[in-house]
Amino acid sequence: MPPNSHIRHSSALFSSSQECQAWQLTKQQQDTIEQRMGNLVGIANWIPAGNACFFKNTGRLKSVDWQRLTKGPGAYVFENILPPPQQEALEAILAALSTCQDLVFDLNDDKSNLQALEDLEKKETTQMIERMCIFEKAVPKTVMHVQVHQLVHVPKCAFKWNRVRNFWAFANERYQISFVVH
Repeated sequence: MPPNSHIRHSSALFSSSQECQAWQLTKQQQDTIEQRMGNLVGIANWIPAGNACFFKNTGRLKSVDWQRLTKGPGAYVFENILPPPQQEALEAILAALSTCQDLVFDLNDDKSNLQALEDLEKKETTQMIERMCIFEKAVPKTVMHVQVHQLVHVPKCAFKWNRVRNFWAFANERYQISFVVH
């Protein structure tokens, strides 16, 4: 072991600890999120009333609830909750997850739209890379996982197989959900 390597290691852990603290929500912030989720109860395709709690009824949210949260309502629920770098990162990951759900590359039978789809795939890949860079920059390195990087490849996979639902990414999907929850 190189001399003073324990100092560098301790410094990295301390830095990560400070980064983690920036993501911790106060009781007031938690209450704001709960209130906003409650405001949306009863709206079609939203989380059922009994599940619309992050902090009071932990573990009640289902996968479909998290999926719905990454759409438009997530922007409202989490609006201006965190400091700017973390808020921007949260918005970036919500946008990335929403894009993953919506991405479709329907090729015409005569392939007349192939060039347009190739251009769209490049644009979506670039946007996904930008979003993931914003996210990775603000998230503590101790909680980053290689699976988060897999989101960068979703547009290319969707282009190849038409849509996200046409290829199997169970491990990646489950990890993304667990990352958002924790």
